[in-house]
Amino acid sequence: MIRHLAEATGRDLCFEELTPGQTRQEWGTPGSRPNLSLFQAFKQIPGVGDADVVDMYLKTTPTPNEYGTTVTDTVEQGTGRPPRTFARWAVEHARHFRP
Repeated sequence: MIRHLAEATGRDLCFEELTPGQTRQEWGTPGSRPNLSLFQAFKQIPGVGDADVVDMYLKTTPTPNEYGTTVTDTVEQGTGRPPRTFARWAVEHARHFRP
């Protein structure tokens, strides 16, 4: 996905995935966790801390697999428009990723 965004925007982009341990360490440091609605949603539940939310996030957001990266006709059936690849989407929305 980063390669497609880099090509569409003409920017030099890279992605460095954190290991689960690095994610726990970085997101567990006060002021360094990302602004995810997931943290806000569980903030008010007694006994659920940031570490619990990070573990839940890591269990529910694995690296994309074939089901998340394969273009099918499901979109066209639901919207009446043909599906597009992420590369095509990136070209169409490149302006949103430029400084």
